[in-house]
Amino acid sequence: MSSSKGSEKNGDVSESHVLCLCSEISEKLQNTNVGQDKPVKFKELFEEIFKVQQLVEKTKLFRTGQELYSTWLKQVLSINGDENFNCSNESKADQLISSPELLNVISRAYNNRGYLKYLQVDFEGAIQDYTKALKYDSTLACAYYNRGLVTYRLAFFQQSIEDMKEAVRLEPSEEFKLGLQRSEEAYCTTPGHSFNLEYNNEDSVDHKQNICDDF
Repeated sequence: MSSSKGSEKNGDVSESHVLCLCSEISEKLQNTNVGQDKPVKFKELFEEIFKVQQLVEKTKLFRTGQELYSTWLKQVLSINGDENFNCSNESKADQLISSPELLNVISRAYNNRGYLKYLQVDFEGAIQDYTKALKYDSTLACAYYNRGLVTYRLAFFQQSIEDMKEAVRLEPSEEFKLGLQRSEEAYCTTPGHSFNLEYNNEDSVDHKQNICDDF
């Protein structure tokens, strides 16, 4: 599940067309200077990436989409490729990321990149991104839901229930409620429940995250 509702539906589209769109956005990102451009510029670029993400998924150019989000994150966090970043102790980033709104956009970028990693069967990388998403915005319900879906699939039902409960608390949608219900049912019917899963913001964890629409 991506962190925003999709834009309009698209008809058939070629890989070359999608690659061209991604290349244009990548060029814009490379020409964006953290020290000169206002946060609003990064928000606009994020929305461009999100719109293209639907086409990326349709053409299965998952890595290309992932790379766009990675470039965006590196630029907005001003860390030159190192995403192991703590906004609480980086003064330069504090100046840029002062608004809750931009923190939410960073969170959504991690969530959406995590989904693309999931589609590439990079479960470990995806769960790291969902966890980072929640670090920047602990109210992003879909990130809890996504992580809960992954842990459900990996049979870590207790952790799945915890994340699903939080997703429902933040956004009591039918989809999230169904996720919680299925996690609870699986937990109750599975002998030898799996308990020990710890999320790690920096290194690997046990799962992944990003699952878009389903059980």
